[in-house]
Amino acid sequence: MLMLSPHHSANEYPDPMTLDQKIEVFADRIESWQLDIARKVIEADIPNREVALLYIVMSYFEMIGRYREGETGKSTEAFKAGMKVVFPEISGWSSDLSVSETFLESLYGKVRSGLYHVGMPNPSVLFINNDNVLSAAIGYYEPDGAFRINSDILARKIVEHFSSYVAELRNTVNAKLRANFERRYDSDN
Repeated sequence: MLMLSPHHSANEYPDPMTLDQKIEVFADRIESWQLDIARKVIEADIPNREVALLYIVMSYFEMIGRYREGETGKSTEAFKAGMKVVFPEISGWSSDLSVSETFLESLYGKVRSGLYHVGMPNPSVLFINNDNVLSAAIGYYEPDGAFRINSDILARKIVEHFSSYVAELRNTVNAKLRANFERRYDSDN
């Protein structure tokens, strides 16, 4: 049996699938294969989980950037767009737009590319999974270009964002968002 996602087989859906069926399969894939796993890792309080959590969730930003826009462009741009969607406050950090661009490019290079091309984030990426020390998902210290990441908060923020995104997709009023999603889904599948 060909499984489209953990809970849906190809036999359940006609060919071609409706948009709502595509949304259901997509949501099940992301929730079951990524976000539920991240939640379970956090709930089990597994020691030294920080890098494992990043492997599970860092691809989310590029993916969500592509699906929201329906694009297939450069991964750097999709990653930055996804970060701005999940963390809209990034765009308002400074009247100088280069500040947020520098942050995003550095995060892409040191964290995302480090994970997926080198197997580890850059040594300037520090993990602090103590909400009393770092109460944000990501801290950036411009003088030394270092990141402080609370991977538990980051994973929870992504889970929260994805739930909102899927709700938006299911709302037929959001025609452009749904069209962009379907364009990207069809390209990937």
